Order: sequence, then C-alpha cells, then structure tokens
Amino acid sequence: MSVRFRSRGECEAALETCQGQASHFHHRKLRRHGDNSEANCLHVCAVCHSKIHSMGTAAYLMGLLVKSFDDPATIPAKRGSRG
Repeated sequence: MSVRFRSRGECEAALETCQGQASHFHHRKLRRHGDNSEANCLHVCAVCHSKIHSMGTAAYLMGLLVKSFDDPATIPAKRGSRG
C-alpha cells in the first residue's frame, strides 16, 4: 500500500484549519533521520503540514512528529478534531 493510496487524497492530519485535500508528504521523523516508509509518512494538506511543524510538543504527543530515536511504526498518528 502506498501513502497516497492509504489517504485516498484526504489530509491524514485533519487539524482544525485543515483544507481537506492532501497535497504534501509529511515525514513524521524528520527526513535527515527517517525514510520514506509508509509508517514514517503522512499525506497532508499544505495548511496542516505547516501547522504540524509549528505545534511543538503537541505534534509529538499526537504522533504527527516522531523523535529521531523512535520507530514511527510503533507510534500511531492521531488525527485532529476534523478527523
């Protein structure tokens, strides 16, 4: 399964200001530490992508970001209030 297929074109973050249609691939573990695996990537809208990177600790608590030493396959990503 691919990330694009899994999302069906809908934003997988679904944060409060979500645009709905996914257009960006977001790496939960930042690219310098992670890979392009399905567990590490989310298909998100541009607004949610920007929001995730500005949320700080809340993004880690929701599993939208994952620390460099964690395995994204073991940490579920929680959708926001629009999801």
